[in-house]
Amino acid sequence: LEQAKAIAEHHRCVVWMSGDTDLITDGKSVLLIGNKHPMRSAVTGMGSVSSALAGAFLSTNSNPLKACAHAALFMGATV
Repeated sequence: LEQAKAIAEHHRCVVWMSGDTDLITDGKSVLLIGNKHPMRSAVTGMGSVSSALAGAFLSTNSNPLKACAHAALFMGATV
C-alpha cells in the first residue's frame, strides 16, 4: 500500500494494483475494491482488458482515480 501511494504521488498518476482486492491510489486517496474471482487468474489477457477499460473510462471521466475505480468495478461485474 505505501509503495503504491509513493509511486502514484512521485509520478503524479493513479496506480491500480489488481488482485483479490484491487487497490487504486493517486497517492492521497486509496480505494479498495473486492474483485476476487477464480477466473481472473485463469484467463490470459485480463490485465490487457483492465488497461483497455481504464483507458476507456479515463476518456470520459476527468477524475483519474474515479475512472480507474469505475473500470475496476466494471471488471468485477463482468467476470
